[in-house]
Amino acid sequence: MTQKRRLILFLRITGTIAGSAVFCAMLPMPTMDAIHRMLGMGPLPAGPIVEYLARSTAFAYALLGALLWTVSVDIERWVIAHGYRYSAERG
Repeated sequence: MTQKRRLILFLRITGTIAGSAVFCAMLPMPTMDAIHRMLGMGPLPAGPIVEYLARSTAFAYALLGALLWTVSVDIERWVIAHGYRYSAERG
């Protein structure tokens, strides 16, 4: 397996795992509380801030997953763009 193929595989696996967080963002709060207790972290604190942070964090991970998949589809374009940026920053 070439280095490019390994990178694509890594990005897609990581993107799939991160993208699965979109399902967690849609969970009802009692289910989130049950999972929180099942993980041994006690009851999930009640309040709108907790719900907002839980859902926005899950959506942020889902967005990261979509970004990783986007990069993996056209890896050469993104690697070249990043390489130019890296060399410009290093001088």
